[in-house]
Amino acid sequence: ITLVFFGSCVYELVITANRTAPNSLAAKASPLSPVYSYTSPAECGSSTLKVHLFAYSATWQVGHPNLMDFGGPPDAFVALNAGLLTRDNWRSVIAFAIAEGVPFAITEKLEHTAEDHRNSLPKFAKTLLTHPGWDSIVRIRTEESMKLERPIELNPFARPGERGALSALRLPDLVNGFTFRIA
Repeated sequence: ITLVFFGSCVYELVITANRTAPNSLAAKASPLSPVYSYTSPAECGSSTLKVHLFAYSATWQVGHPNLMDFGGPPDAFVALNAGLLTRDNWRSVIAFAIAEGVPFAITEKLEHTAEDHRNSLPKFAKTLLTHPGWDSIVRIRTEESMKLERPIELNPFARPGERGALSALRLPDLVNGFTFRIA
């Protein structure tokens, strides 16, 4: 498994590490060599996990020339506390996942935010149907994606309890609390 972390926090971490802690794991960020690698013993299957930090930019960009440095396009996306449709940089990732049939799951802190995002996805997917460069297979995937139910579920790995800063809202609110599938 090759696990590539990306986003503004990862980018800032690598930039800061290169400046202030050149011997740290984050300062070793490179697509050619992982910051961490583990191979399980033979009796456990000899599988290997490689962890990379995407330090080329603060966002994952479809068509970025360095994406192939990690061995090709991703097999799946997972976005934690994504704020999915509130940040424009996710739009290209959503479009890519739907168009290419790449599994994409997210978590959100607030249940009603997850509901808003889920309810906005069919409208967003409909705009993808008008993309002039996509072939009939992409259009079929997009139409199928619009039909997904996308149930919102409680994440069994969420951190329990209210987040202190938003306690006045009294709405269901957990770090990584609610999950649903994008594509």
